[in-house]
Amino acid sequence: MARVNQIIESDIRSFSADWVAKGQARSTLAEYVRHLNRFFEAYPGAYTLVEARQYAGEVLARSASQGRFAVRALKAFDTWRACEYETAPKLSKLRMPKDPTPDPNRTQVASGEQVEVLLRSIKELKRPGIGDCSFP
Repeated sequence: MARVNQIIESDIRSFSADWVAKGQARSTLAEYVRHLNRFFEAYPGAYTLVEARQYAGEVLARSASQGRFAVRALKAFDTWRACEYETAPKLSKLRMPKDPTPDPNRTQVASGEQVEVLLRSIKELKRPGIGDCSFP
C-alpha cells in the first residue's frame, strides 16, 4: 500500500509542477491538491470512477460548491495523468454537478410562459409571410 501512495504522491507533485509551468492559478492548484489528497486518503490505492463518484457525492453533500470543485480537481488530475502515461482517462464519465445559482451574465427577457403566449399569437396570425414562407 505504501508503494501506491508514493506513486500517487509523486503524480500529484508532477501534476502540480506541470500546472505551475503552464502559468495556471496557484490558488486553484492548492484547492485541487487539497481535494486530491483527501480523495486518496479516503480511498487509498483506489483510482476508479466508482470511488471518484463516491468522494464527489460525499463532498457535495457537505457543500455544493466544494463538490463541484472536487469533481474539477479529479477530472483535471485524471486528464493530466492520461496524457502523462498515454492512457485513456479513467474518470471521463464523472459528471459535473449542476450549479443551482443563476448565471449573473444571463438576462432573462421573458418567462417560458410568456414565450409560449408569443409563439401562439404568431401562429394565429394568418397573414402571408408571417410565420411561414408562403407568399401569394
